[in-house]
Order: sequence, then C-alpha cells, then structure tokens
Amino acid sequence: MNWKEAKSFYLSMPKIIKRTEYDCGNEFKTVNDIVDWGIYVRTDEGRTRLEAYFAEKEAYLKNKKTQTDASVTSKKDALDENKGVDKLLARADGAKMEVKRTSKAGDQSTADEVPAKIVKAMRETSSTDESSGSGECQAGDGSKTTKESVKMEMESVRETASPDGSSESESTTTEDTVKTEVEVKNERISTLSKATDKSTTTDDVAKMANAGEGEPSTSSKAVVAAQPKTEKKFPKNDVVNSKVSLFIGDITFLEIDAIVNAANTVLLCGGGVDKAIHLAAGYDHLRAECAALKDCKIGDAKITGGYKLPAKYIIHAVGPKGEFPDELRSSYKKSMDLLKEHELETIAFPCISTGVFEYRNEEAAMVALETIRNWLDEDEYAAKVKRVIFCLFLQDDIDIYHKLMPKYFPFE
Repeated sequence: MNWKEAKSFYLSMPKIIKRTEYDCGNEFKTVNDIVDWGIYVRTDEGRTRLEAYFAEKEAYLKNKKTQTDASVTSKKDALDENKGVDKLLARADGAKMEVKRTSKAGDQSTADEVPAKIVKAMRETSSTDESSGSGECQAGDGSKTTKESVKMEMESVRETASPDGSSESESTTTEDTVKTEVEVKNERISTLSKATDKSTTTDDVAKMANAGEGEPSTSSKAVVAAQPKTEKKFPKNDVVNSKVSLFIGDITFLEIDAIVNAANTVLLCGGGVDKAIHLAAGYDHLRAECAALKDCKIGDAKITGGYKLPAKYIIHAVGPKGEFPDELRSSYKKSMDLLKEHELETIAFPCISTGVFEYRNEEAAMVALETIRNWLDEDEYAAKVKRVIFCLFLQDDIDIYHKLMPKYFPFE
C-alpha cells in the first residue's frame, strides 16, 4: 500500500495491537508513565538531583561574585589611569598647537621655547607619579602610554617646526589647523555620548567634556561596562508545571500524540535521532510522505504520520546549523503551533540543533525551555495541552535540563 493508505491504517490501529508488532512493546511509555515536573521535584530522585545542582549553583555564584568584584576594581583603576593619560596628552596637544601659531607668525624664538614646555610637563607628571606611588600610567590593554607618549609628542613638535621658523603646514589657514574651543567641546560630547551608558544624561556628558576628559582612548572604551541584559523571571505556576516533564530514554518509545524529529531541510533520513525515528516508523512510507512535502525551511516545521511508531504523528522541526537563537526558537514555536492546528494534546521534543548541528547544549536548552514556557503562558490552546515532554538521552543534557528547569519552571 502507498504512504497515504499506510498512514490511515496505522492511525486507526488500536494501541494494544500496535504494541504486539514490537518486541519492545512492553517498554512503551504513555503520559501516565511519566511524572510531571510538579510531582517530580517532590520525589526522592528529583530532590536528590536538584539539591546537588543547587549546591553547585551556590558555589558558582559565590565564585562569580568574587571575580566580579575584582573585575570592577580593576576597571575602575584602569579608568582612573586613563584619565591621567588623556589629560597629559591634552597638554601635549595644546603645546603643539601653540607651536603652529607661533610658527605661522614667524616668531622662531617662541617656537623654540615650546618643546621645553613639553619637557617641563613631562617632569611635572613624573614627579606627580612618583609622589603617588605609580611611576607611569598604564592603559587598560596593558600598553605604557605616559612618558613615551609625551616624548613622541615632543619629537612630533620638533619635526613640525622647520629650522627657519616656518611651519610645514604654512599653506594651511589657521581655521583649518586649529580647532576652536567650541568645536573641541562638541566633539568631546559626541564621542562621550557614544562611549557612555544610555542612562547618562546630556548634562552629564557636557560636564565630562568640560572637565577635559577628551576623547576616550581605545582602552577606555573597552572598560566601559555594557548595559546588562535583564533576564525574564518566570513566576511559579503549578498548572504549567503539571504540563511539562523530563523523560530520560528513547523518544521512539513514547506512546503519545506527536514526537518531534530534529530534521534537515530536505526532510530525508539523516543521522542521530532523525535516523532512529525514520527506521522505527518504517523507512519507505515515511520517506514517501516527506518527499511529498518537499523541503522545509530552517525555523519551520511540518507534520507527517507516525506509521509504525507508538506516536500518532511526527513533527519534523528544522533547527539552525550553528547558534542562531531566533531560528531555533521558531522551530519550537512552529512545532507547538502544529500541535494546536491538529488539536493534539501531548508532544515530546528532542534536543534540536545540538550534536552535528553544533549548537551548544546549554544554550540550546535555554532557548527550548524559554520558548515552551512562553507558549504555555500566552497561547489560549495551552489549556488543552496535557503534556510537553523534553526527551533526554545524553548525560550532558540530563544535567543541563535539571539545572535549568527550576529557572523556567520554578516550583517554590
């Protein structure tokens, strides 16, 4: 018979008869055989696992706080040092502009005196550093930029002024070579507005510019703290907790409405869970129906019959190759939308896009759990959903989901 006849035949087959076709039929699991998350966390197994993860989490957070405090102190010190460097370089810039002015006027004697001013500024800085206990300022990237920078500026000034007292840029007008105080201030405000946090007001930026902080160096920009992303905190919801489960085992043994296949774009038999599902369902009929569906885009999902599987349907979800959260999120959401469209009540997900698709397991789990939690919170059809099962096989995934579940499905 063709795939359409086979699909209809298996969908109408009583479960008890379908079980007899498998040697492992007695190992099939229904929703009643898998406890929901709300019950699981109160079992001995659940408590033992979660207590271990909570102890690990507490140690991790304590260590992270210590590292964060040290990092904040280091960044503050780097910013203070860079402010000193910026002010020193501003002095050299001012001396250099004075050379250009005097050279333009033909006053050679004044021009010759300006490099001495830079040397004096360097000596003053050196004495200030020695008195404060720091011989030189160091930028955030580890490069020494205090005395060396001033020496470089002094050499640049000497090269700028020629022996006869004329300037190399003699043909350039004063307006082109020397910025007015207003232009310098506006430039500082513009630069600091980009480098500082969005919460900094225009008045604050103006004050920073007036203080002579100037344009931040590359190292200064690197240590400006980025605005932290606020993570959504999910409230405890016993109803939602009763609709999700963790299952450790073979997804092809689940006797439910639909299991999700981590498919490829051409919907042909691949490796891993994709291969296991095709072989258990009956390769010929499933391949024929997938061919009739043609391709499936990344982030999308399509549904076929389950054929010889204990599950009635297979939802083929195509996740991204590599870490693309929006596409992975879409594949989970489209799968839930198909559950709704076909009025199904139970569904099981593998870990989509992990393994050969190279999505890191923990990051993929975070997307999966967040997407399902949001869908159950927001979609009206969620009231009719009896169970969403996260099917785990590898020990890494088992550990990761036990660690993350309390965050997205809190029980206290």
